[in-house]
Amino acid sequence: MTNIFIIILLSTSVDVDFQVERDVDLIPSVVVNYKIPYSEISFYSEDSLFVARYSVSLTIKQGNRQISGKNERKEVKVYDYAKTISPNIHSSGILKQRFSQGTYKITLNIWDLQSNRRWKEERDILIPDMEPLDIGSVQWLGDPSYLIYTDDTVRFKIIIYDSEEKGAYLTYYFESEVGSIYYETDTLLKGEKKYIISGHLSAKYFPESKYKLVTILKSINMKEVRRNTLEFEIREPFFHSRRYIKKVKQLKYIATPKEMKNLLNARTEKRQELWEQFWRKRDPTHGDEINEFREEYFRRVDYAQEHFSTGLTEGWKTDKGKVYIYFGPPDLVERHPFEIQGKAYDIWYYYDSGYRLIFVERYNLGEYELKNPPRGF
Repeated sequence: MTNIFIIILLSTSVDVDFQVERDVDLIPSVVVNYKIPYSEISFYSEDSLFVARYSVSLTIKQGNRQISGKNERKEVKVYDYAKTISPNIHSSGILKQRFSQGTYKITLNIWDLQSNRRWKEERDILIPDMEPLDIGSVQWLGDPSYLIYTDDTVRFKIIIYDSEEKGAYLTYYFESEVGSIYYETDTLLKGEKKYIISGHLSAKYFPESKYKLVTILKSINMKEVRRNTLEFEIREPFFHSRRYIKKVKQLKYIATPKEMKNLLNARTEKRQELWEQFWRKRDPTHGDEINEFREEYFRRVDYAQEHFSTGLTEGWKTDKGKVYIYFGPPDLVERHPFEIQGKAYDIWYYYDSGYRLIFVERYNLGEYELKNPPRGF
């Protein structure tokens, strides 16, 4: 008998943060912090406990050559079943690796040893040689996190080294993904070999977006010496954010017109109640914290977004995306690339339903039209 192992590679639902730090001898290290919700890993019963096991690996490459790596296994034990399905309780860890000057590709893999689910995050990191005047590091204070919510605080620390004590100018600001600049600050540094500049800003003053903390160090004669960026994302609580509206719109394939109208038009304070009511009706296992139908539905939406999006249409809105969300992955896919005699087309087979669905590419732009939709689809 042949054993078939299915590895599910996911867009990361863990919170991962990569930072470059230097020790007292100015030797650089890359520090990777991660947090994974208990609800994302698989627990099983062992005596009176619930146990989850996963492995974490860090791979370091220069060009195509792997030069280093780390691997560790983690075990989580809890007595209370309710904790095993909580998205608000996390297992966390830190991996740290010393480096020399150079450019590296850092890959973090987390592998659930029970379910074979895997999460992957990659970063390209440049570690330059230290100059007499240089940025030592830019770090988050407190609990390092790529995600910061609007009810929290943006806390950071900038370390500057000036071995010749000639002085410098430091500028830092926050830049949103659309180019807006927030809280630009200029500081004159003079008379010290080492400076530590700390900042604390309420995240509620940042619109929901992805940001870069940009740090620019200039010599006393205003020549730029070093520029550093630290990426992060500000999010509003789900029911106050644009993510809520986006998620509601993605329910069009399973929600009634009345439900869609109520969810979209709900006052902010009513959104959570209506959202939970909508999913409670569709929960196959009432009484636990995780709604399996909801999890599977949005897993399919995320897959459609990743694999079927085009330059013109979001993946979940395409015909392939709609079919995938409705019926799940096909049992078989026949691919027929573009030929001179005709357009490219794919055929998806669903054996249990007896469907043979034909998708034909339109306008050679990567979007496919379903030519024979099932009755009532």
